[in-house]
Amino acid sequence: MIEPAPLLPQASVGIDVVDLASPRALRGLPRPRTVDRVLTDDERAHVTASPDPATVFWSYWAAKEAAFKSVTLLRAAPPVFVHAAFRVDLEAGRVDYGEHALRLTLNHTGRRLVAVTVPLGRLGMVEDPAPLVWGAGTIEALHRGADGASLEQLRAGSFSSREVDAVRALPSALVRMAARREAASFLEVPQSRTELICPPGPTGRRPPYLVVDSELVRTVGVSISHDETWLAWAVAGLRDGVGATESG
Repeated sequence: MIEPAPLLPQASVGIDVVDLASPRALRGLPRPRTVDRVLTDDERAHVTASPDPATVFWSYWAAKEAAFKSVTLLRAAPPVFVHAAFRVDLEAGRVDYGEHALRLTLNHTGRRLVAVTVPLGRLGMVEDPAPLVWGAGTIEALHRGADGASLEQLRAGSFSSREVDAVRALPSALVRMAARREAASFLEVPQSRTELICPPGPTGRRPPYLVVDSELVRTVGVSISHDETWLAWAVAGLRDGVGATESG
């Protein structure tokens, strides 16, 4: 078991994906009560004025979900998640939450929407800019890449005893495998040396932490997301992070 520890700002990455072909997204805007709960007054005005209000709403939604994940890694504990407390400026590419400011990147293909966040420094710049990579793919495509293996086969053959507790469904297995593969490539180490381990906690509040050679890496962060048919993952931090670890 590992104990969560605050990651460096450069490593505190968050990602969220929205499947724009899902029944939820195809219905357009959620109920007014949900819109009021999620958005600030300014954000609501932006949605109302947009020719595509549903896409703008889901952009705000994804930005807030990604920012929540960034702040969780930065603090080593999830904050109370009140969507409207995360204030998003889509045009500026920025999310503010309390004392934290984060850079926001949105990617929209028409089939899915991805939001990625990393903390900003005091001068509004990414603090000591560090490499960031992310990817997205459908469950179908990633499952083909795993040779169509079943969840039971993946749990038994692709995860360590410390990882498998968090692998409860096929999408979870596939996105964790993709993220771990990305992290190993990011650090240029064999996948066999890496693990993605989630500390104990309630479902949805257990972010993955990167472990290399049984050591918690505080200089590289990993984030994952799943919505309907889409999966997404991100890795950010310092590429020499293997040498700056804390015992897990």
